[in-house]
Amino acid sequence: MNSFLIFCSGFTFAIGGINFIIGINSKNVKSYLYFGILSLAASFFLLAQIPPLYDSAHPDLSNAISIVTASIFYSFILLFIGEFTQYKSLPFQIIFIASVSILLFTYFPMIKTGVYETQWSVFAHALIFSSGIYGIIGGIRGRKRLKKFWLYTFLFLMALLSLLAVLVGISSLLNITILPDPESFISPLDFFPILFSIIIGYKMSHDIIRSYQLESEVKLKDKQWSTLMESINLLAVHLNLEGKIVWVNQHFLQFTGYSMKEVVGENWFDKVLPGESGKALKQHFQDFIRGEKIPVYQNPIRIRDGAFKNIQWSNIHIQDTNGKIIGTLSIGTDVTERESALAEIRKLKEQLEKENLQLREEVEGNNSKDIIGQSDALKYVMKRSQQVANTNSTVLLEGETGVGKELFANLIHQNSARRHKPFIKVNCASLPKELIESELFGHMRGSFTGAISNRKGRFELADRGTIFLDEIGELPIDLQPKLLRVLQTGEFERIGSEKTTKVDVRIITATNRDLEKESDEGKFRKDLYFRLNVYPITIPPLRQRKEDITLLVRHFTHKIGQKVGKRIKHITQADIKMLLDYEWPGNIRELENIIERAIINSSGEKLEIDKSQLQSVFNRDQVQNDHENTTSLKVTEKNHITDILESCDWKINGKNGAAEKLGMPPSTLRSKMKKLNISRP
Repeated sequence: MNSFLIFCSGFTFAIGGINFIIGINSKNVKSYLYFGILSLAASFFLLAQIPPLYDSAHPDLSNAISIVTASIFYSFILLFIGEFTQYKSLPFQIIFIASVSILLFTYFPMIKTGVYETQWSVFAHALIFSSGIYGIIGGIRGRKRLKKFWLYTFLFLMALLSLLAVLVGISSLLNITILPDPESFISPLDFFPILFSIIIGYKMSHDIIRSYQLESEVKLKDKQWSTLMESINLLAVHLNLEGKIVWVNQHFLQFTGYSMKEVVGENWFDKVLPGESGKALKQHFQDFIRGEKIPVYQNPIRIRDGAFKNIQWSNIHIQDTNGKIIGTLSIGTDVTERESALAEIRKLKEQLEKENLQLREEVEGNNSKDIIGQSDALKYVMKRSQQVANTNSTVLLEGETGVGKELFANLIHQNSARRHKPFIKVNCASLPKELIESELFGHMRGSFTGAISNRKGRFELADRGTIFLDEIGELPIDLQPKLLRVLQTGEFERIGSEKTTKVDVRIITATNRDLEKESDEGKFRKDLYFRLNVYPITIPPLRQRKEDITLLVRHFTHKIGQKVGKRIKHITQADIKMLLDYEWPGNIRELENIIERAIINSSGEKLEIDKSQLQSVFNRDQVQNDHENTTSLKVTEKNHITDILESCDWKINGKNGAAEKLGMPPSTLRSKMKKLNISRP
């Protein structure tokens, strides 16, 4: 038993030492420092309980060590809870002050005299109980920043601490044995600090390792970026929001004759720009920081020997991880080297655009979590999508409008080996016919009117990644051979270029048309259809997976409710049945629209689906999609009014009456009822 306790004490000491050292070197994150202190205290506390020390000739020393280390642990656990959960409101201040006061005025007499008084024990356990309650409050309030597993683990430990404090406190006050443990000389409450340090220490150590991994990745990215910026023969200047110079590259220093110490930290507009020119450009800089577009411009700069050089500048925003502008990067060149410099600027700009597009698509593309449902039809489609994901095979997603083809394209990409590469989406139906070739394959400057610079197409941006061609059936017939060549060889030429570009791209397409039928009719190339139809996946319409409607309704109610600021808790079975009976010609997109409309119209916590709106949608879709069964306007109006009257229990006047819902005076409604021969059964 002694060996086990010594091992636990030593292991906790190691955890505490590591976190303490990390905490000292970390200025921004205090939780490591606090956890290191309380873990070290827990280690010494347990060591003081082991018989060789506890039963020595100086038991008062063992008691003193136990009291001091326990005081340190239960003081710093409050600080740790505040940092760990980010809950630092008024109760924390009160509990912290009370903790320090009680510890000082209750434990000092015990340290001095070596007498363990029951009444002091009750005070101490009350303090420990309050610490546990504060931990529970902090965990609940700070739940958004903690993963569920660690949130529940932390809440369990705090609840356990509170329970043990109550039981041991009652045991001391009433002098009874609530937690009998005849074979152990350490109570559960004495062992709690070690348990807490080991469990939470695992998470803290994992976070430390992960933070160092991320730091290494950031350093690697910074090194790659610095190498890129230092290798170009262009002037590069990084300014902060105040216009002060943060960094310049070596080419700038060589060109101007300044040293790094002479420019970093200086105001750009005062250091290198002449008086009037500096004032004018300072206003342009402030407009650019606010998000306004500033075109390429020229201005003179003053170099170290006092001479002036005319420089042409191109500017981009520097943003943090939240998309907030934190500065600018200006790329400039001497106008005497205009043509060669502009080529390098375009190359750098296109590279930045590709990286930004890749990151944006990766953030926005991870929508597979929005595939909601448990029906066999949906599970089958998801299984087929996951089966083909790890291959490089071309996938054709087929299905009606609104079934969620793009979500399945995202699912395939996110489960593929290319998930960390670009995921480029193109809607062939939304691009003008005359621009779609340039959008897909790019163009050279001067190849057509308006082509003022070279431009990469979507296939080049998707190199080594995935491209999703939605509505592929809308691709013009004269452009289909070029797409067929990319599928066969991975090669194409930009518009206006004789140079062949080769790319490695995985292609996913989607359509709501019958491409096989259109290929037979000559509206779509048959050879291209066979190339696209390597692995077809048909996504079922909502009417074929009605068992998913209830899950979808709950999902959209929660999602849209958060967006519009309403909390919907109740959905009646009658409304669910009404939705299940509907045929959903617009599929999931139509269901989402109807739920959003219902949430906006709902006044309380109950979802209020207006049957008349659903019926009117049904009638509208029926008129559009089934011309043979078109109902006359008179019959439609009669059915609509009858449905409203039935939903209002034939109440015409007053609040929530049929006249109010139909938006007409009661007298007009009665007149229409008489004209249409509507009467209560």
